[in-house]
Amino acid sequence: MKVIPQIYKPTTAAGLNYALGSLPDVISGTVTEERNGEFYLSMQYPADGQNANLIQVGWIISAKPNMYDPRQAFRIAAIEKSLDGTMNITAYHISYDLNKIVVMPFTASGITNALQSLSLYSEPSNFFEFVTDKTSADTFKVTQPTPLRTLLAGMEGSFLDVYGGEYKFDNWVVKLMSSRGQDRNVQIAYGKNLSAFKETDEDAPYDAVVPFAVVDDVLYYITDTGVCATAPVVKTSASYGYPETISLDLSEEFDSDNLPNDTKLYNLALSYISKNSTKPTANMSTEYVDLTKLLGRTERVDLCDRVHISVEPYNLYDIQSKVIATEYDILTDEYTKITIGDKKLTLADTLANLTR
Repeated sequence: MKVIPQIYKPTTAAGLNYALGSLPDVISGTVTEERNGEFYLSMQYPADGQNANLIQVGWIISAKPNMYDPRQAFRIAAIEKSLDGTMNITAYHISYDLNKIVVMPFTASGITNALQSLSLYSEPSNFFEFVTDKTSADTFKVTQPTPLRTLLAGMEGSFLDVYGGEYKFDNWVVKLMSSRGQDRNVQIAYGKNLSAFKETDEDAPYDAVVPFAVVDDVLYYITDTGVCATAPVVKTSASYGYPETISLDLSEEFDSDNLPNDTKLYNLALSYISKNSTKPTANMSTEYVDLTKLLGRTERVDLCDRVHISVEPYNLYDIQSKVIATEYDILTDEYTKITIGDKKLTLADTLANLTR
């Protein structure tokens, strides 16, 4: 069902109440969302369209982000006016407001306390709410004033880095979920609904790490062979027949009151290895044609869902993969593109856009 976008004054308050008017004359419009990544609205509107005078940088447009979720708020970031009488509008999800909110230093034990601390230590105070279904006792540290959205992901030591998971941005509510999607047994196959396919084999990232830390200009690394038999290297379980060793800077984990030693460095290296895969990867990227409306089917596909792919020419059958990006047409109320693959996406991939 088509939902007409609405326009709102530039406010930081939560909620989509008191729209100034609707924008019924949309020429084209798409909402693009990536797994743990970009989330934005691109829209074309006539300069003489209804309420076109209200379309201004900083104002808010509400629009459906996909076929299933409620309206989301998108703050207008850019308006390009053309001689043909049209305006090209780019608006970023309201969660991008978190780029302009700074979090002061704090240390919190456990993911729940850490998320609560985001609000407690924010400057200025704000209406965003942070929730999770994850449980973890790991400590989270903010060592210097940092933009809030960068703390969610996009830097070493971010929430995504420390706790893992998948984000769902629901207007002013930020949800860090163990798994955002689910397996709905959707079948994507060559000759049926698969419009593009690409698979790229990549090298293994590493098979060993050299952990170290610098505190007060003093370098610490593992020297006690009783702690680590191959000091200063901490090996993983991977073996490729050729060296794949990386350095691991753990300086932020220590200070003058908590100096590094062999055991601490070794245990932190093991923690890093447990959270960062050493397996070779084969990234699969496909594009999926949504046949739901065309064929009258009831199958549903959401961002982060697991789907089943078969590509007969490459003898690939029932390969499970994840939806990592969607492109939704707000006029036709259907996906125009669904990208599927296991590429690890984080907000760090889009840091250039985080400052908008």
